[in-house]
Amino acid sequence: MEFYNTKAKEIEKRNSNYIKLVNTLGRKLANDSLSHFELQAFFKDMAQYSSQQFEDINQIIDEYHIYEKQVQTHKQNQKMFIKEMVLLCDSVSEDLSKAKMLLDFLIFWMDSQVLGQDKVLLRQISLISSGKTPKEAYELTSISPNGNDTLIRTLNEMLDLLLQRNRELSESNKILAANLEQKQKELLYLNQKYGSIVTVDETTKLPNRKQALKDIDKYINNGVKDESKLGLLLISIGNYDELLKKFGARIDEELILRTIDIIKNTTRSDDVVYFMRRNELLVLCPSSSETSIINIANLLIANTKNSRDINSLFYNKDSAKLNIGIELIDKNIALKDVLKNVDDKLKMAEDSKEAKFVI
Repeated sequence: MEFYNTKAKEIEKRNSNYIKLVNTLGRKLANDSLSHFELQAFFKDMAQYSSQQFEDINQIIDEYHIYEKQVQTHKQNQKMFIKEMVLLCDSVSEDLSKAKMLLDFLIFWMDSQVLGQDKVLLRQISLISSGKTPKEAYELTSISPNGNDTLIRTLNEMLDLLLQRNRELSESNKILAANLEQKQKELLYLNQKYGSIVTVDETTKLPNRKQALKDIDKYINNGVKDESKLGLLLISIGNYDELLKKFGARIDEELILRTIDIIKNTTRSDDVVYFMRRNELLVLCPSSSETSIINIANLLIANTKNSRDINSLFYNKDSAKLNIGIELIDKNIALKDVLKNVDDKLKMAEDSKEAKFVI
């Protein structure tokens, strides 16, 4: 019973948070204030919700030997939710005006699953605990037998629509969609496999300094294969304090978040961004060369300087200047030496007072 009480509370708490997330998304859409970064953070929250929620639900299903028809409902809905969210991530990330379709799906899921099947499942477990058989509990609580068919049919229609739109994309958009899909799949996989291990900064939702040190150390100890190198880019906004002084503390958090958004959109799909400390970010770039890492640094500097999203914070009267320290690792080296090297190079870049990288 203790197992049930613990899992039930976690399931209900997560569903409560899900409803809050959906309500926040609805308000953002109503106010026309949804940013690209907020959308990406929202998809990450949904990935974390689904990986943890589905795992707990499956555990509690196994523990109480829930009736087969109820199990099938949850399994089918879980698969459809993940598939739908991946496709919606592709479509909506390219065009924020399509976010209404995302909201419609999430409200439908809230009605059919969060406020429907999840509550039914918990009621069945309560009945089983009081002596009912799993089948009796199912028959006493099950929602209309057509409910799940309606869910599957509705989702299939939405999937067909999205797939049709994807086929109409130009070749360049197809490449972008494939990259976004790959990132989302990796996110879902990491949340399912390492969700309880990865340490994350609460504000930026990025892996934090502690996690960065773990990952760098792991790469160093495993060795770098072939002729590729492990690239590290330690990044700061060189005129950060100047911008805060000129435009006020209101831009503080938003400046960092929008800069992170640019970094994620500029770097490769297998690169990982970390939040190190105030105004300091790290990008870990596996399988890099000097040419590729320099190209990334140049793009980061140019994209940040010319970003309308960032420049709007300064009423288009100023721009953010990135400074980047770069370290390339192709052999075993002590972690403390790696950190010192890349930190020294960042300081050299910052000393120039201009947007610059040092390698």
